[in-house]
Amino acid sequence: MAVNEDAKLCISIIERINNIVEQFANNNIDKRTIKLFLANGDCIFYSIPKESIAHLLGVNTINLNATGLFNTTNSYAILEELYQKRYLISSMILNGQIKLQNIFSTHINQKIAAFRENTDINISSTNFICKYDTNIAMYNGITEPHKCQYIVCKDNYDGSVLILHLVQNNNRYIPMSSRIFSTKEEAKEYLEASLTNQNITYLTNIVVKRSPFDDEVKIYLKPLEKRNHLLILKSYAQEYNANIDILSDYEYTLKTIEQKGKTNFIINLIIDSVQKGKTIDIQQFNDGETGNILSLINFINEHIKTQPETSLAEQIKNLKNVNEALTSQLDKYKTTISAYEQAFNQIGNIIEEQKKPHI
Repeated sequence: MAVNEDAKLCISIIERINNIVEQFANNNIDKRTIKLFLANGDCIFYSIPKESIAHLLGVNTINLNATGLFNTTNSYAILEELYQKRYLISSMILNGQIKLQNIFSTHINQKIAAFRENTDINISSTNFICKYDTNIAMYNGITEPHKCQYIVCKDNYDGSVLILHLVQNNNRYIPMSSRIFSTKEEAKEYLEASLTNQNITYLTNIVVKRSPFDDEVKIYLKPLEKRNHLLILKSYAQEYNANIDILSDYEYTLKTIEQKGKTNFIINLIIDSVQKGKTIDIQQFNDGETGNILSLINFINEHIKTQPETSLAEQIKNLKNVNEALTSQLDKYKTTISAYEQAFNQIGNIIEEQKKPHI
């Protein structure tokens, strides 16, 4: 009876795998590259090559090839042929020639579900990324540490937790393995063994290129969103005795606040100049600090200098329009600065707490 059930289950599994293979091919996922920029300063080039799919799905292509049904040893080619051979494989299970567990992982359902999540990594659902150090793991008493360089932890919409291990392959990182835990509580034992004394960080922005011919799509972590991610990172660090590594983003945020402050000063100066009809002394600015805004100042100075006395009314009208536009821009800068200051203060608080010894 069990063999008969396994034979039926085999067909169901192969049909689900075939759906994934078709999706992978139709969306050219193997051509997609994702750059992950981390708060610790690292940049990860992530992609999913065809050769990784069988392993990620929990399909043993070596044992499948041993059945004699396939004319190739290429793992992806075997997956492509699998659907056409599903009834033959099911018959071999029914006849006792092979066993279901010898060709498919016992966690096949989880692996199929996890693979769908592996095709994209987004900022909003990523809790943390751990830069995994095997030496630290062995120091912690782990005799068989993970064979990966990064661990990505994501929340799914159904409350489950996805763990993705990334390993370096030439100049890129590819998924080596993945797991899905039904709940955070279920993931606790894994996280305790994996995160103790390790460094964890968060994503600051992602750049996706869906094919070599497509434009890049850039997604940034907004300042107000950053605060939430900091709190999530802090909770994982405290619960699993991990170290927070966000110094690079901390420095970037500080520079951004400083630059926004300088820009605010310049905009206020321009508004005052436009209102009074006086030119701005260009010598007080440093080109390296203010960038293209010097071009705007030169334009306004020339505009003020060349206005004839007889067109004063029209000049005032034009300057009023410029004034309103600059005031609107200043309000936007103030909102952005406020958001950055909140994130900056939150980062500072976390870094100060990080300096305290673990209890």
